Amino acid sequence: MEAFEQGLREMGLTPGMNLTIELRSPRSWIQDDEHLRRLAAEMIDRRFDVIVAAWNPAIAAVKRTVANTPVVMIGAVDPVGNGFVSSTVRPGANMTGLMWDIGFAKQFDIWKEIVPRLFRVAVLQDPTWGWGKEYWKGAEVTATARGFKLLPFDIRREDDFEAAFQKLAQEHSDAIFLSDSPLFWRQNNVILNFARTSHLPVMASSKGYVKKGALISYGAEIRALFRQAAVYVSKILNGVDPGTLAVERSVIIELAVNVITAKTLGLTIPSSLLQWADEVIR
Repeated sequence: MEAFEQGLREMGLTPGMNLTIELRSPRSWIQDDEHLRRLAAEMIDRRFDVIVAAWNPAIAAVKRTVANTPVVMIGAVDPVGNGFVSSTVRPGANMTGLMWDIGFAKQFDIWKEIVPRLFRVAVLQDPTWGWGKEYWKGAEVTATARGFKLLPFDIRREDDFEAAFQKLAQEHSDAIFLSDSPLFWRQNNVILNFARTSHLPVMASSKGYVKKGALISYGAEIRALFRQAAVYVSKILNGVDPGTLAVERSVIIELAVNVITAKTLGLTIPSSLLQWADEVIR
């Protein structure tokens, strides 16, 4: 919210002066679709000028409930595949905003630089967070072109981790690719402890995991994403049709590296990556 309000002020919109913000938060992001739908319905009754929906569960609830109010998405995973917009270039209807694009091609290129012999990559994904099978097809094509084989593991709840880890060990994976979800962040110690015990490097999309012990991360800077959303809000409040505003990626992509983890794994981070990295944990 701090980053979002900063972006609004840069657009000449000051909460409490010429703008009113009302915040609605789910009790939980996990298995809480009904509560999200009730919040979306409440927003219709309140007749807001713009609704800002962050992350897929909230975006999906608003999409199902809100027909006419302009909606700005933040962190939409596969917005076309999930039916939020008809296209990213010209969304149509009442929704636009920012997608959560984790940059598969660049991520796999970085993997290749650090672990040249890497082949079998276990992908931990939470389907409840918008990571559908269709979305991963692009990742598989990109990975195959770079000589990787992706091994998907769906994890929907905490109870799924043990079975996933057992199967992951049986598959003889060379590394773990960690997609984003609140479940994974809450259980980051469980995931990273397993990776350390199994001597497996972990790549994530958020640098918070690198600070916790993952080897590397490459992905959107979340605060920048919220600041960008303020630009959409400003344009819509000034009369621009949201359906004509293209859905964009984050303007800031961050690279973070954990050198301590690399040494533990017996890996050497190329100096070019260290120079390029936005944050290096030593």
